Amino acid sequence: MREKYLFPRSVIRLLLFGWALICLQLLIAGTALSADSPALTPVILISVDTLRADHLSCYGYRGVQTRQIDAIAQGGTLFAEANTQVPLTLPSHVSLLTSTYPFWNGVQDHAEPLAPGAATLATVLKSRGYNTAAFVGGFVLDQRFGLNQGFDFYDSPFDQQGQQGIDPLDLKRPGETVSQAAQRWLEKNSTHPFFVFLHLYDLHTPYKLTAAQRARYGGGGYDAELRYVDEVLGGFWSFLAKKNLLQKTLVIFLADHGESLGEHGESTHGYFTYQCTLRVPLMIHWPTRPTTFPARVAEPVSLIDVAPTILQFLGVPRPGQFQGRSLMDLLSPKTASAPREIYSESVYAQNHYGCRPLRCIRVGHYKYIETPKREFYDLSHDPGESLNLYARQESLALSYRQRLLDLRARYHP
Repeated sequence: MREKYLFPRSVIRLLLFGWALICLQLLIAGTALSADSPALTPVILISVDTLRADHLSCYGYRGVQTRQIDAIAQGGTLFAEANTQVPLTLPSHVSLLTSTYPFWNGVQDHAEPLAPGAATLATVLKSRGYNTAAFVGGFVLDQRFGLNQGFDFYDSPFDQQGQQGIDPLDLKRPGETVSQAAQRWLEKNSTHPFFVFLHLYDLHTPYKLTAAQRARYGGGGYDAELRYVDEVLGGFWSFLAKKNLLQKTLVIFLADHGESLGEHGESTHGYFTYQCTLRVPLMIHWPTRPTTFPARVAEPVSLIDVAPTILQFLGVPRPGQFQGRSLMDLLSPKTASAPREIYSESVYAQNHYGCRPLRCIRVGHYKYIETPKREFYDLSHDPGESLNLYARQESLALSYRQRLLDLRARYHP
């Protein structure tokens, strides 16, 4: 005979009520967590192509007052010594968004597409429920080159038809047009967690200010274009403020590379690996939170560190492919970290002129460049890299060369 285990109905009702109460509390707690979770923080990544850090007034420049860009650093953190991995637009942005070295991801020159299936900042955030959109100012980042991976909307309306005789790398649209497109998208999508990538290409040659704009911004050339870009970003910043987005959005401002402007005999960028093209601005405007971060960080950092930083701030696990180090450990005075090995390269002259590739590594204020004539600089005393110390400090320089070789061996596919 089967035994029956019976509970009084009052006990069963009590158990059911208790279980329902626990489920309700979990639901409320989960809803509250979703509402306050840092993973729902909106993110805006602004990249101003070809912008030298030392041409911004917040970095000490006196030739132009970039008040609108400077405002991004107010209430945020400015990184004084940020470095790109490649002084070329497409490879630099690939390293930025994938947090990988160019020799690993395979994009080392113009028009080399990123392979499908890459883990990018956009793919990660999209998988977390973000609406993702990109607005690019230059054909060099057109969706055909693979950076559209992970973006729900990738705004790169470049048509090579009817552009006979124009180098495709010179195709661009004004920063104001790019900014307005982003604003229209945000008008419709800012009530949901979003990731916006905004790319301005105006500082990249050839300069295309109209006659009226040249009169407004003080003539032509690099600094006049910079005044224009500063005004465009001021309008975008005002839009974010009017939409009440600034206090809740993580905004990262940077450049993909700098511009030589005649230094070291180079008029533009891409050939050499000197600081005039490798050093870039990097600022993070934090959403309003109880935690206060330092206003300035002096330690040298890399653009491949940006994506891991964003994900750590959001509380999102980083992909295993990411090779950069989050910058969050530099924001706490209680945290001590080892100096970062900052690797940069250029194979442009090799690919197009048959020269040797250039590779360099920076640790602290020393920088080694692997060239047929090896170069070694102390950037704390010689930021313009005018005095090659290799012959005087060969032993120290060779230790840096070994660190460069070890890094490439560690990450080389």
